[in-house]
Amino acid sequence: LTFGTVSNFLGYDALGDFFPSYGMSPNPDCGSRQCRKWQQEWKERPQELMQRYGLKQEETQQNDAAEVAQLHPDNEWGIVCEDEGGPVMEEPTQEVVDTKGASVADLMASLKKLSS
Repeated sequence: LTFGTVSNFLGYDALGDFFPSYGMSPNPDCGSRQCRKWQQEWKERPQELMQRYGLKQEETQQNDAAEVAQLHPDNEWGIVCEDEGGPVMEEPTQEVVDTKGASVADLMASLKKLSS
């Protein structure tokens, strides 16, 4: 979506009512052989892997945010509402029913006759 901030870890502290965000780093003493292999692979070619997985560096993300801010200085999220020419709602009309002078009690009695 290209807005907001990507976080490595997001928690929730109900006591303080906020979302702390912590940076996470790999564990070089990881017990998983595959995990250590991926860590080594990342150390050897970080730029290639960042490009492969669509990750951006911090400075690129900040530049993108600055461009959006220039386009819509009063629209923080860059949201645009457009008219798509959808259906137009008509005002409801009141229907008039001819009761032929019968009272509400008479109408209820006739309705009970029909249901029994």
